[in-house]
Amino acid sequence: MKFFKKFLSLAIILSITFSIQIANAALIDNINAYWKLDDLNDSVASYHFTNINSVTFGAALIGNGAIFTANKYLTR
Repeated sequence: MKFFKKFLSLAIILSITFSIQIANAALIDNINAYWKLDDLNDSVASYHFTNINSVTFGAALIGNGAIFTANKYLTR
């Protein structure tokens, strides 16, 4: 189950990152949730992450990204 949560969190992050590259302006229109990964807060609504075992944030190709190591994951 933990692996699935990590995988799902990573998939969400990758999906958001690639969406930003493809259509930055259209990404914000009619979106339900969006995490900039500056912190755990959703930038559009109130779907905030819970940080399990202290996932850290750092620079990514576009904006910030989450740094996952053993037994660290984000849940919503």
